[in-house]
Amino acid sequence: MPHSYSIPDWQTITFAAVVNAMIGVLYLWGLFLLPLETATGHSRAELSLVAAIALVGFTIGVVLHSALLRLLGFSGVAVVAFLLAGGGHLLFAVFPVYPALIVGYGIAFGVGSGIGYGLALALASSVENSRRGLAIGIVMASFALSGILLPLIVGSLITSTPPSLVFGVIGAAMLVVGLVVYAFLRHQTSGELSVLPSPVASEVWLSRRLITLGTIFFSICFVGLMAVAHGTAMAAANGLSSRSIELMPTTLMLGYLSGSLFGGKLVETVKGPIAVTATSLIAFGGLWFIDSKANGAALLGASVIGATFGASASLMPMVIGEQYGRDQIGPIYSKLIIAYGLAGLLAPWTTGLLFGATGSYRIAILIGMGMCILSALLGLTLKK
Repeated sequence: MPHSYSIPDWQTITFAAVVNAMIGVLYLWGLFLLPLETATGHSRAELSLVAAIALVGFTIGVVLHSALLRLLGFSGVAVVAFLLAGGGHLLFAVFPVYPALIVGYGIAFGVGSGIGYGLALALASSVENSRRGLAIGIVMASFALSGILLPLIVGSLITSTPPSLVFGVIGAAMLVVGLVVYAFLRHQTSGELSVLPSPVASEVWLSRRLITLGTIFFSICFVGLMAVAHGTAMAAANGLSSRSIELMPTTLMLGYLSGSLFGGKLVETVKGPIAVTATSLIAFGGLWFIDSKANGAALLGASVIGATFGASASLMPMVIGEQYGRDQIGPIYSKLIIAYGLAGLLAPWTTGLLFGATGSYRIAILIGMGMCILSALLGLTLKK
């Protein structure tokens, strides 16, 4: 069913990008990990569980966003997303203890960020057909902006400031931006928004092809989220310079931005099977480099992993369209995001456990490399 929407395309894209840029602080966890370890006295594995919960919450939020849009509309969903995301950060700012971190950051911010991500995608999808691909690429790429700019500009300040204060500033900023987004959407929308998905045949969910796509998506996301949650800690464990440690999130997100911009185009150029296989093999190389004790090589590895992770954000919807038809992209992707959630649950947590048990990230990296090989081989089995 068509959207009834009155905002000019450039404004729609701008505000969708603003929403995604704000909730993109989800990928700054690696910058908070070491200060939180010192401030709370909890182990890296325990803190990694918080990141895992947040990523699962993000997945739940993405799954729920369509139903919320039908119920509340764009402006109402903006309120829910930013109240959860901003309020979750403020909860830990007021009560800087581990349970508040789980509830505030893990659950509230996790779910709120997923709803916001879905809102941004819905806004980008509402533009004219001729601009939709570009709009989605720009909006998905904006998710990386927080991870690029904040470590680059105030990375040292963040790592040297009490985490409760940092979370308080972030939470307050989210509430302010959420109010601006709400006011704009409230005054610019007209008519009734329809976001009902196209029906998907029940047998699709049990098909070998969809399981293959889910496994590929899980593997690429596992590697990316492992780097997001532990990239700075990997750099510290390998004795890299303090500046390199601070720049790991920025480098990772710069790669994410470029990958999300061009991942969809790669599918159009070489088709899905080759695009998936190439992306997986490139991620393998990124893991090889990120484990280096050389500053430049490790940062290169982070950027490569970020690029492949970002590419999956636009690559997977395009592959779905290639395999099932464009009208099935939304419905199937909203379910396939569960693979992302599973990766978010397992990657940060198991990586932290393996580090705690061995004192090294080597085993986790080898597991990630194995997933890259599996993903590359599965890509070649996709229907051409």
